[in-house]
Amino acid sequence: MDEEEKELTGFGDNEDILPFLNRDSVVTYSSAVDLVISTACRNNCGYCGFRRDQDNLIVPYSSIKIFKKARKMGVREANLIAGERPDSCTSVRAKFDIWGFNSYSEYLYTVAELAFLEGLLVNLNVGYLSFNELKYLREIIASVELMVETTNVEMFNGVQHKLSPSKNPEVRFKFLEYAGKLNIPTNTGMLVGIGESPEDRIQMITRVRELYDEYRSIQNFKVIPFVSDPRIAMRDFQGCSEELVLETVRIAKEILPSDVDISVPINICTNINKFVQAGVNDFGQIRTCGPDAVFPKKRFEPVEVYEKELDVIGYQLAKRLPIKNSFVSSQKYSKKLGQFLDKYKLRLKEIQAEDEFVLAM
Repeated sequence: MDEEEKELTGFGDNEDILPFLNRDSVVTYSSAVDLVISTACRNNCGYCGFRRDQDNLIVPYSSIKIFKKARKMGVREANLIAGERPDSCTSVRAKFDIWGFNSYSEYLYTVAELAFLEGLLVNLNVGYLSFNELKYLREIIASVELMVETTNVEMFNGVQHKLSPSKNPEVRFKFLEYAGKLNIPTNTGMLVGIGESPEDRIQMITRVRELYDEYRSIQNFKVIPFVSDPRIAMRDFQGCSEELVLETVRIAKEILPSDVDISVPINICTNINKFVQAGVNDFGQIRTCGPDAVFPKKRFEPVEVYEKELDVIGYQLAKRLPIKNSFVSSQKYSKKLGQFLDKYKLRLKEIQAEDEFVLAM
């Protein structure tokens, strides 16, 4: 890799590998861009404002311009988002045929590879995929994301999930199990304030802990508050309180191991210092290029604003990759991603030899 390539991709320098002596005073984040693959979805959750009836499937090569712009702005992560199984729509399958794709996973691979070729690492957030689909996509993605939402099966009879067959918690946990068996770094979490009980929240977090104990693949747990919207079926539900999110963060910190990061969406949970003091140690994906695809009206502040706020309570903000440093060190990535990450892994090893307290981001 020559110097020009290093400048474009950012790999090979030390920008994202920062050794902090006091690990307790660092909050990490990933600079990210969202790319909406499709808003078509076989589920119709009562709290979701993302889903649309039209398939609006993105043409793969139209994403290149977005990825190029994002990388020039210092973005590291391409967050590919879609409704669940848009390929259940006849119009989507017809487009695959016209564009020459044999399957949904082949289409996803192509878009992810276009991001990778522009120097971005991909987090895949497209809902449920089969074991074989994940196995195929593992070569080109750095991480996967799937929110379980809740373990309360009674919500299948309520407005939350009565039109959402694949929101069965056993289906969601089966996906997380697949990712664990395939050694794919995984982000998960729950939506709070949709009618779940305190016991439901504890049970949900405990199930995630059990998965972590078995596979060691969970790297991030997100606590996302329900946000009311006039377009959704649950528009008459009251929005989630800040205190409920804080309490859920505290419970997650108590139940989950210390090497699973806990995050909240800071474009919604804007009182960041309160959340950090409750146990949040990661701000997840800060969209430094473009809006949040799920909550486009909830804008992020410039990174410098968050740095100044954290400084008030003695914390620092550190940029990270979509895959944690500890996962890079244990090589939870494919040979293809190793074109970039092998050098990153080597640099990590050098720093760890210099300082045993290096931040395991």
